[in-house]
Amino acid sequence: MLESTEDNSLAFFKSLILAPESINRFREKYFLGIEEAGLTTHRSSDDKDIIVVHSRNDFDELTLIRYDFKDFLQKRLKKEEIISIEYIETRALKILSSVKFNREFFLFIENTLIELNHRANIINYKSITESVIRIMSFFYKRYHQYHRFSASYLDTLEVYEIKPKKSVKNFTFNWREKNKRLEIEFLYQNLISADPPFIASSKETFIKAFSNSILHEGEYIKWLCTSVKNHQVISKGSLIFMLHHLFDEGYIKSDKNDFNKTCINVFRYPNGEKLKNIKGSKKGISKNPSRSIEINDIISRLSSIA
Repeated sequence: MLESTEDNSLAFFKSLILAPESINRFREKYFLGIEEAGLTTHRSSDDKDIIVVHSRNDFDELTLIRYDFKDFLQKRLKKEEIISIEYIETRALKILSSVKFNREFFLFIENTLIELNHRANIINYKSITESVIRIMSFFYKRYHQYHRFSASYLDTLEVYEIKPKKSVKNFTFNWREKNKRLEIEFLYQNLISADPPFIASSKETFIKAFSNSILHEGEYIKWLCTSVKNHQVISKGSLIFMLHHLFDEGYIKSDKNDFNKTCINVFRYPNGEKLKNIKGSKKGISKNPSRSIEINDIISRLSSIA
């Protein structure tokens, strides 16, 4: 079997599933490894996946030990799943971190997985099909916010009851489409590189928070901006001021009725606890909250992005 690499993250599965007679050659190699160990063996006439090893115990009694290719295959598939997923993540991270977003990789992986699933069902080894489906599930859950999956792919996941329910509502912000990724990344870089920083967050989480994507457990943005009068107090007013400014300038297109819930879902205090009383903070917000001049400057420079 071929080894998977970053450039060919599903190489093992393609060589196992797509190549004619590959599964038979893989089984034969497994059997030969046992037979060449010098033990007396015979292959089962009832089950093509079984080889029996003749052995003697401490009392010199003959014992027969059955080795099942299906057990070996299942263990190998789990190992290869991890390898393929790691390579997919490595390549996807590079693509998502680049200035120019290239969807070709995601489309290629999607089409390959569809073909692998189809051919795995023909080969009729349950463990192979299950392994491919687990990779398909990972790929969808991890990257559906970046890639529009085909009906064929989604139908397959639905058959295995993996696809998330459509009724779940996202409480994240929805950025306008024009220059979407460039503008969100610009905002992120300026907020996190400010002195002192306005936020603490990974770039990926920040992009998801402003792309109407689902934030999973542990994914949030810490708001670090403190009050001018008391540096021990976090300035929620500055956060609300920034978000309202982004709404007013047309960058955020979300439903304002969900503003409070979205703030609580996306942002946290520096210790990771959820923000409290956003509604009350909105009512008492100052016209010039802490660091409002810096915030205005960052947002004004967003318009310069071509």
